[in-house]
Amino acid sequence: MKPVILFAALLFALILIQSVSRTSDAPDPNVAARLAQLEARTELLTQRLARIEQAAQAVPLTGQPAAATPFTTVGSKDSAVDWRLGVGLQGEPLRVAAQTFDQRRGRVELLLEIKSPLADAAAWPQQPGLEVPVILVARDSSGEVAAEQPMTLMRGPSQEPGAYLHLGTEFSEQIADRARVLELRLGVIERR
Repeated sequence: MKPVILFAALLFALILIQSVSRTSDAPDPNVAARLAQLEARTELLTQRLARIEQAAQAVPLTGQPAAATPFTTVGSKDSAVDWRLGVGLQGEPLRVAAQTFDQRRGRVELLLEIKSPLADAAAWPQQPGLEVPVILVARDSSGEVAAEQPMTLMRGPSQEPGAYLHLGTEFSEQIADRARVLELRLGVIERR
C-alpha cells in the first residue's frame, strides 16, 4: 500500500474518532488511548513519508534510458566509494533499493527489489548462503580490478515481483582498503 494512501486512511480514522468523541459528554478512556496511538502513528508515518520524499529527490535524473548506458552511478551518504549499477539492476527486472559498504570489515550488502519476473529464475537460489547471479567488481583508484566475486543470498527466497532479496559478500581488508568503485552487474553462476 502506498504511504500516501495509508496516511490518508489514518487521517480519516483520526477525524472520525475525534468527531465521535466530541458528541459524547464523557470521553471514553479507551477511545482516548486509541486516539493517542493514532496520533503517534500519524506522526511516524509523516516522518517516514518525509524521508521517502527526501530520498526520491536525492536520486539524480540522468534523462538517458538504461540501455544507453552500461552503468549508472549511484551515490551513498555513508560510503567512501562510488557505486555503479549495470543493466538489469537499474529498475528492470531488479532495482537496487539500498546498498552498504563497511570498508573497515570489507562487508557489502544489497537490498534488491524484484520489479518484473526474472528471465532466468532457475539461476536464483531460494536457500540463503548460495551464490546469486549478481557479480560485484571492486576497482581501485587507478580503475584496476581489485576483486570480482558473486554475491550471496542472505534473505528473501521469493522471486515474485514486489519481493526483496537481501544479498551480501565480503572482501579481504586489503581489497576493501583499495576499493574506490564498486560495480554491480548481472552475471551467470554455474551450479555444481
